This record gives sequence, structure tokens and C-alpha cells, in this order.
Amino acid sequence: MRLAQRMAGRRPELCAPLRGGGGNGLHRGLGGSGPARPRRRGGAAAGRTPRALVRDPHLPHAWECGFLAEERTRTLLCGDLFTQGGSDLPPLTTSDILGPSEAFRHGLDYFSHTKHSRAMLERLAVTNPNTLACMHGSAWRGDGAPLLRALADALAA
Repeated sequence: MRLAQRMAGRRPELCAPLRGGGGNGLHRGLGGSGPARPRRRGGAAAGRTPRALVRDPHLPHAWECGFLAEERTRTLLCGDLFTQGGSDLPPLTTSDILGPSEAFRHGLDYFSHTKHSRAMLERLAVTNPNTLACMHGSAWRGDGAPLLRALADALAA
């Protein structure tokens, strides 16, 4: 079953495939130069790999938050969800990232305190990622769904 189909049963208005026409996205060309123009109908945002955008406002902290899930490699671009501080981290790990990210989060308290965190994280968990590409810190490889649910538990505590 395709990723977008699995997610559509949850909250379809928050799960929009990036493939397709309409106002889903604009493309400015290389380097962002030239006038903005709509993507061709059926074209992926970048390349030809199916992706889904999961919109989760205020998770972790800004109203415009959203996450890209790439179907073929099962990679979730998870932004600031598992931010780990430091400059000596490996690019990819199978070690714990929840503990370090929770220590970092508690020190700065940069997550929103939305009551919808668990449902939002569940929408990400159903993508069944095996790589979590973090914006800050190491990317993580393993079964991502339980890790996303463990983050939901940590946020609820």
C-alpha cells in the first residue's frame, strides 16, 4: 500500500502528496532564479521519487512545520524532532538519539506544548521510516515508528 494511502485514513487534510498539480508547489529552477512557476502535473518536487508531505503545525515548534516522507528509501526528513547538540556527531548512527535529543530539548524547552503531539507523531510513525534524517545531529537508522512513539511518550510525561 502506498504511503499516501496509508496516511489518508488518518487525517487526509494533513497528508498531501507532493506529486500532483494544483497549488501543491512552485519550482524556481536551479538556484531559485527566474520567475516561480507551477510544477508539471504528476512531477515530484525533486526527481521522480514518490514523497508525501505530512503537515504538523507546531510540531515541534513552528506553525509552518511539515515533514517529508520518501517512500522508496523509507526516509523521514524529521526536522527538529530529534535535535542533538554538539559538533562531533557521526552523520549516521544506530545508537540512541532520543536520550540526547530529550536532554537538549529540556535544556531549551523549544517544543510547543500542543495537546496534539501524540496524534501528530502517530501520523509520522505510520510512514514506517527506517531512516530519520535529523536537521541537527546524526541521522538515525532503524525501526523509526517505535522511536517516534517513544518521543510521543516523552512529550506526554
